[in-house]
Amino acid sequence: LPAEVWTALPGRQVVLDTFSVAKITPGYAPFSMDPELTRAVWLYIVPSIALFFASLSIKPEWRGRVMFVFLLAAVLCALLGLVQRFQGGNSSFFLFPDNNADPYAKGTFLNRNFFAAQLYCAVPVVIAFAVEAMSGRSLSKYVAAFLYGGIFVTIMAALGATGSRTGLGLGMLAVV
Repeated sequence: LPAEVWTALPGRQVVLDTFSVAKITPGYAPFSMDPELTRAVWLYIVPSIALFFASLSIKPEWRGRVMFVFLLAAVLCALLGLVQRFQGGNSSFFLFPDNNADPYAKGTFLNRNFFAAQLYCAVPVVIAFAVEAMSGRSLSKYVAAFLYGGIFVTIMAALGATGSRTGLGLGMLAVV
């Protein structure tokens, strides 16, 4: 970036003060203060982009099955998370060691916020399955409503057990 641009960015005043003390004229500089770290951060998004493009290649008749597997994994993780939360921070159901014995549910994740992300992403999926099941005209629609209602309650309870405020907010947004 030209000196006129990068010097106007926030967090650059320390660098500018150092340059003025050393009597160095600012020249072109990278956008990031740590280009190697910035490249590493951009690499973290590659799996998400790959998964997005892979999901575009799924045949329409298989999309429901893929979402069912995702929902099944979310429900199993939600149940694991509820067991973790109700057994406390020293539960043997935590899959990763934690130094501070954090009592919040983490499911199969290292971080409770990642677990919350899995759960709030599952909320629209369970609602979509429930709406599809309720569109029929039979006695089984009441069984499906009871089943998906139980799954929804389980996911929302596990979302609360994570203790993630952002996860709860996004979960409520997903319900809407």
